[in-house]
Amino acid sequence: MKNHELLILRVLLASIWLYNGLYLKLILVDPNHLAVVQAVGNIGPLTPAQFLFLIGAGETVLGLVVLSGFRYKNACQLQAALIIAMNGIGIASGGVAEPTALIFTNLPLLFCLWVAYRYGAGQ
Repeated sequence: MKNHELLILRVLLASIWLYNGLYLKLILVDPNHLAVVQAVGNIGPLTPAQFLFLIGAGETVLGLVVLSGFRYKNACQLQAALIIAMNGIGIASGGVAEPTALIFTNLPLLFCLWVAYRYGAGQ
């Protein structure tokens, strides 16, 4: 792949994390995302809303790391692991209304992560 194509892929991946973390969890507090966390229950002393905030903050930081290209291959591995873990927990807890749709929605994202991992960050 060409460097500009890899840069476009990196920006797209970062925008997914920024949209889901910054916008849907920190700014808007999407009720569907909150419902998934509520289905899991309290995480230690944190309420579901507080835990959703932490998830959103982490996703926002991850988006910025991906955008920067810093330790890019490690960031690709982390993204794939988080997607699989978060979706698995959401499905197992019963908080995801349409598990099949969630899985099929994330397959292209996981494929993009594989491409990004294989070819690197670009310039």
